[in-house]
Amino acid sequence: MSTGSPGNATEVMAFRIIEAAGVNPMKDITRERLGVAESVNAIKDRKIDAFFWVGGLPAAAVTDQVVYNIVKTVFDKRDDLITVHRAAEEFKIGNQKPAASPVPFHPGAVKYFKEKGAKF
Repeated sequence: MSTGSPGNATEVMAFRIIEAAGVNPMKDITRERLGVAESVNAIKDRKIDAFFWVGGLPAAAVTDQVVYNIVKTVFDKRDDLITVHRAAEEFKIGNQKPAASPVPFHPGAVKYFKEKGAKF
């Protein structure tokens, strides 16, 4: 898992999230300290299983990722997410409407939502 470049905001946020889950980031995971572009490539090459990233959108290093699969995973694992934070109860297909978002949806997200019956 990559927790971001040493000392940057991503590493700080990653540590907070990992620790909130009851995991010791120094002992319980194999940690890499890669920037976002290097993390994306490491995911593609199957060298890491996950990475944290904090930043503004759009970010070229992330936009070429498989957004459809990311959205699918979030909704497939919704119940697991709810156990971590109750705000995930609001993750509902019916809530996914272009008018409800200040930014346009990625085509991969739109594809998933349409498959699940959302009206676009």
